[in-house]
Amino acid sequence: WSSDVCSSDPKKKIEEVTVEEKVQDLGSGVIQEAPGSYEDKIISIDGSLQATTVESEEWADARLLNESFRGSKLLTGVISGTETKTTDGQSAVLAVISFGNNTHRVYVPATEMFPVVKEIRDRSPEEAAIIQLRRCLGAEIDFMVTKPLIEEDNIAIASRVEAMRAKMLENYFAVNRWGTPVNRGRVLEPGMRVEARVMTVQNTYITCEVMGVDTDIPLLELSYTRMQDPHIKYSVGQRVAVRIKELEKDPEKGTVNLVCSIKDARPNPMRRNIHKYKEKDIFSGTVAGLTRSRIYVTLPDETTVSCRYPQREQVPLRGDRVSVKIMKIYPDTLKIDGLAASAASVIAMAG
Repeated sequence: WSSDVCSSDPKKKIEEVTVEEKVQDLGSGVIQEAPGSYEDKIISIDGSLQATTVESEEWADARLLNESFRGSKLLTGVISGTETKTTDGQSAVLAVISFGNNTHRVYVPATEMFPVVKEIRDRSPEEAAIIQLRRCLGAEIDFMVTKPLIEEDNIAIASRVEAMRAKMLENYFAVNRWGTPVNRGRVLEPGMRVEARVMTVQNTYITCEVMGVDTDIPLLELSYTRMQDPHIKYSVGQRVAVRIKELEKDPEKGTVNLVCSIKDARPNPMRRNIHKYKEKDIFSGTVAGLTRSRIYVTLPDETTVSCRYPQREQVPLRGDRVSVKIMKIYPDTLKIDGLAASAASVIAMAG
């Protein structure tokens, strides 16, 4: 090293280095070019800079967002909130999408979020879209940027509807959004198992996005075990495996309707486990559901036991831990009858 490199005025030496010298060896380190002034470059440990800066994160996000706008590239983010914007006296509700390093504000208008908006009594289509959007907070979505970036404010306007259409055409019709054939060898058909995104969770169904198509899955198709509240097992933003039971598509209109099942995407636990149990055995389980005449208890291996209400005991609530005595096993119909009681009654039940 020359003496002037180690001079007492390092700022003077930095000023002497020209900007054209974008990479300079400094022992084991390298000054690598990054957004900002030359004095603000980062010296890497081994010549391969891995640390990130606010500038590099902003540049990376902007590059992907511009690629989406110019080349119709699909990007993935999470619905993190909603905002209401007013322009020229007209208000609009926008979904705020968490994307990448969150250096840009990505907005999806409520009207660009759903290909089909569910009807809600006494609500306009716009109001129904807003309600549906707020039920989706935390959901993972694909989107496509539809307008040039507002660079001074780091804002991008995008559409989920356009992204959904592109995915639907590719996965169900094997063409891209311009009609060009796409040979991926995996056009979806009935009977296939597919990964899906949980978009909303309601009391009697959940809504999933299945490769570009939103579909409702009713309570009975969610689990082999008795379930009265989907929120216990499913949440917005979760990914699940579903089996396509029915598929109707119209090539002329470019529409797809699905009937899917989460339950049918996995083996029936009763078929797998029923041979493990014997009559008069006692097990601990959780109350999964109640009807007027029966209590349905789920055992740890997902086996369901249909039980009579306990006599001279308080009726348990959904989610309570109870003891179950196996009374009768029906291998042909994959059913087990039992008697439920509190843990304090186990000894009496064993008699």
